[in-house]
Amino acid sequence: MSETEYVIETRRWLKYAREDLHTAQVIISEPTIAYRHVCWLAQQCAEKAIKAILIYLQIELPSHPRFGRPARSHSRRLVSQNKIPRPGDPHRVGGGSALSGRLAGSQRS
Repeated sequence: MSETEYVIETRRWLKYAREDLHTAQVIISEPTIAYRHVCWLAQQCAEKAIKAILIYLQIELPSHPRFGRPARSHSRRLVSQNKIPRPGDPHRVGGGSALSGRLAGSQRS
């Protein structure tokens, strides 16, 4: 990829990030929209902005595990070393903690 192509690609991903952010800002005031949708768009905006930075700096983007990179062995190793909480772990949200009980009673998620 030439320098010009890197700049064009960077601008494209920044445009996508701005679109996601704008959409999140528009729908946050809508009372019928769950906050999780706004959070998802904000997260997408951040990912796209980071991708734009990596492209601009010409840093090789890692592959997604579903599409070719064998990352599962690394995650299995973290689980076996107890560095990632397992389902049912009392320190995991949703695994019986006091926080998960308070979150379950929330009307808007």
